[in-house]
Amino acid sequence: MRKTLFFFLSIFLLSYLLFSTPTWEISLNIKVNGKYEVKNGTYFVSGEYLLITEWKGSIEKDNSDFLLYYGSHKIIKWEGKEFIHSLKNLFKKTIDISKHPSPKLKVNYLLRKNDLINLDFNFSSIQIPFYKIDKTYIKKMLIMPCSAQNEFLNPKIKYNRNLIKGSNNICFEYCKIQNKKFEKTYSWEWRRVETYYEKNRVFPFLNFHSVILKLKIEPLNNN
Repeated sequence: MRKTLFFFLSIFLLSYLLFSTPTWEISLNIKVNGKYEVKNGTYFVSGEYLLITEWKGSIEKDNSDFLLYYGSHKIIKWEGKEFIHSLKNLFKKTIDISKHPSPKLKVNYLLRKNDLINLDFNFSSIQIPFYKIDKTYIKKMLIMPCSAQNEFLNPKIKYNRNLIKGSNNICFEYCKIQNKKFEKTYSWEWRRVETYYEKNRVFPFLNFHSVILKLKIEPLNNN
């Protein structure tokens, strides 16, 4: 009886190892340091911020492709200051950015191209300044980090063209994760200066951030 039970358990275990779907745990730790400057004929606004966020999920192999599942997401740190100066009087104000909602991280999908697996993510843009004064106040959208793949989803932003250092191409080889733990750090700097018109005058808008992204992938039941 024991031999028979052992035999069937061995068959079950062997079948599980041979035919179970390969899965992995995946985590992203993203640190963003940023700053911005914008002005019009009435106000000059500058700000700096720090965002650290962590995302966890799982990967499942689906024939030659991969399925990405959401697990958890948390904001580890969101802090910064915004400085408002009036160009017409002595008005000055400093805003604590941490009291306002942080940009939201969205990890979208994995896309396999030949032997490379590309990860796509983006943060939501946020409107600045955080402090609102009157109807003449500036309103601009602060662009946040995204992966290289995401530019195809948001072609108007043209994020990749404004990289000044490093790469936001979050990709890795399948053989690197197949049977072992994989860790890699990606980093880049992004800067864009755009101009806008107000009452027949041209004003600049500076948007800058640096990013450190730590990727970890660990197999769960792979052979």
